[in-house]
Amino acid sequence: PLASRIVAMHGHRHMDWVGECGGVRIISAPSAVMASTGNNTVHFYVHRFGRGMAGRLSLLKPERVELPGMKT
Repeated sequence: PLASRIVAMHGHRHMDWVGECGGVRIISAPSAVMASTGNNTVHFYVHRFGRGMAGRLSLLKPERVELPGMKT
Protein backbone atom coordinates (compact mmCIF):
# COMPACT_ATOMS: atom_id res chain seq x y z
CA PRO A 1 0.00 0.00 0.00
CA LEU A 2 2.98 2.39 0.36
CA ALA A 3 4.56 1.62 -3.03
CA SER A 4 3.52 4.98 -4.51
CA ARG A 5 5.49 6.73 -1.76
CA ILE A 6 8.71 4.72 -2.10
CA VAL A 7 11.68 4.98 -4.46
CA ALA A 8 14.54 2.49 -4.17
CA MET A 9 17.95 3.68 -5.35
CA HIS A 10 20.80 1.23 -5.75
CA GLY A 11 24.39 1.48 -6.83
CA HIS A 12 26.97 -0.66 -8.56
CA ARG A 13 25.14 -1.01 -11.83
CA HIS A 14 27.03 -0.12 -14.97
CA MET A 15 24.10 1.29 -16.94
CA ASP A 16 21.39 3.86 -16.37
CA TRP A 17 18.06 2.29 -15.57
CA VAL A 18 14.74 3.43 -14.09
CA GLY A 19 12.01 0.85 -13.64
CA GLU A 20 9.35 -0.47 -11.34
CA CYS A 21 8.64 -3.65 -9.42
CA GLY A 22 5.42 -4.17 -7.51
CA GLY A 23 4.63 -0.47 -7.82
CA VAL A 24 7.95 0.61 -6.25
CA ARG A 25 10.08 2.76 -8.55
CA ILE A 26 13.70 1.62 -8.81
CA ILE A 27 16.55 3.89 -9.93
CA SER A 28 20.03 2.60 -10.68
CA ALA A 29 22.97 4.74 -9.67
CA PRO A 30 25.82 3.72 -11.97
CA SER A 31 29.32 4.57 -10.91
CA ALA A 32 30.72 7.33 -13.11
CA VAL A 33 34.26 6.59 -12.00
CA MET A 34 34.27 3.05 -13.38
CA ALA A 35 34.58 4.24 -16.99
CA SER A 36 36.56 7.47 -16.53
CA THR A 37 39.69 6.37 -18.35
CA GLY A 38 41.36 8.08 -21.27
CA ASN A 39 39.36 10.89 -22.82
CA ASN A 40 35.95 9.23 -22.34
CA THR A 41 33.28 11.52 -20.94
CA VAL A 42 31.31 9.94 -18.10
CA HIS A 43 28.06 11.05 -16.49
CA PHE A 44 25.73 10.66 -13.57
CA TYR A 45 22.24 11.96 -12.78
CA VAL A 46 20.86 14.14 -10.02
CA HIS A 47 17.35 12.91 -9.26
CA ARG A 48 14.71 15.20 -7.80
CA PHE A 49 11.34 14.32 -6.40
CA GLY A 50 8.04 16.10 -5.99
CA ARG A 51 4.77 15.45 -4.25
CA GLY A 52 1.93 14.31 -6.46
CA MET A 53 -1.73 13.61 -5.84
CA ALA A 54 -2.66 11.66 -2.70
CA GLY A 55 0.91 11.85 -1.40
CA ARG A 56 2.38 10.00 -4.38
CA LEU A 57 6.11 10.58 -4.74
CA SER A 58 6.78 11.99 -8.22
CA LEU A 59 10.08 11.47 -9.97
CA LEU A 60 10.94 14.71 -11.77
CA LYS A 61 13.14 14.96 -14.86
CA PRO A 62 16.69 14.01 -13.87
CA GLU A 63 19.62 16.38 -14.44
CA ARG A 64 22.50 14.80 -16.31
CA VAL A 65 25.97 15.87 -15.14
CA GLU A 66 28.88 15.10 -17.47
CA LEU A 67 32.49 14.79 -16.37
CA PRO A 68 35.49 14.78 -18.70
CA GLY A 69 37.60 11.63 -18.75
CA MET A 70 40.84 11.60 -16.85
CA LYS A 71 43.99 10.71 -18.72
CA THR A 72 46.01 8.01 -17.01
